[in-house]
Amino acid sequence: MTDATLEHEGRAGDDAHAAARPRSWLVEGVGVLVGTLLVGYVASTVLVLALAPTSASSLLVQPLSYLGSLATGGLLLSLLLLVPTAWWVREAPARRRVGWYVLASLVPHAVVLLVQSGTRALAGDVQAAGWLAGASLVGLVAPVVEVALAAAVVVSCAERWRAGVPWRGTAVVRGVEVAGLGLGVLLVVALFFQFLDVNLSLYGDQPPPTAADGSRYVVTAVACLSLVLAGTVAAGVGRHIGVLGLGIVLLLVAAVAAVVLAVPGDRFEYEPPRQERPAYEPCYSGSGDCVGG
Repeated sequence: MTDATLEHEGRAGDDAHAAARPRSWLVEGVGVLVGTLLVGYVASTVLVLALAPTSASSLLVQPLSYLGSLATGGLLLSLLLLVPTAWWVREAPARRRVGWYVLASLVPHAVVLLVQSGTRALAGDVQAAGWLAGASLVGLVAPVVEVALAAAVVVSCAERWRAGVPWRGTAVVRGVEVAGLGLGVLLVVALFFQFLDVNLSLYGDQPPPTAADGSRYVVTAVACLSLVLAGTVAAGVGRHIGVLGLGIVLLLVAAVAAVVLAVPGDRFEYEPPRQERPAYEPCYSGSGDCVGG
């Protein structure tokens, strides 16, 4: 028996051992839960930094603020449903499991939104119900993106471990894709809220945007476009066609949002140069300076 035969049989034994690795739905569910909390904390910190000037002392209490926000709306219920969802879809393919995690995070938010808006509408405050529904729909983007990112990373790692696939440079490319596109989407949401903060006033007149508001917009827009571009390039390098298509769409959305939600609103408006008319010079008969003599 040659060395090549022994090496082939050893690899076959390793592959069989890797294929026999059980899929732990509990570990995956807890991983998605913890990953969602980590992504949510990073996202909330990024939004806080993007929406308002923040001191070092306020950043120290940011973890407590984030934990307090978990009790609002349907977020806490969404997190509690992630582990039971892992058991429910334990035999499903990887992509379908990610989709179920996203659905489990979306349904509680939608139910809470319908109940709150319906209660306001039945009470006769239709305008408040409309504002609440609009704000809640925008707010749905962040938790869904957070769960989708966490679930995609955790499920991908679980499948690679179960199949015995070695970690190579593709893991780094995937990380750049997830971080770039995910944070880019969150910064698009931040641009929307920055625009509302400057241009929307429920009581009285809204003061004009300040230079600090303009600088905040520039930093957020540049970071948003850079992150989405980095994620899209990483998808192209990794030849992930689906993610590449998604990245191109998000890049277009981010570019349109950066223009439409500009602060101040006339930042990209083009003003043609004003042409000054020459001063009128009187012409006296017989002076020789008149046109035509």
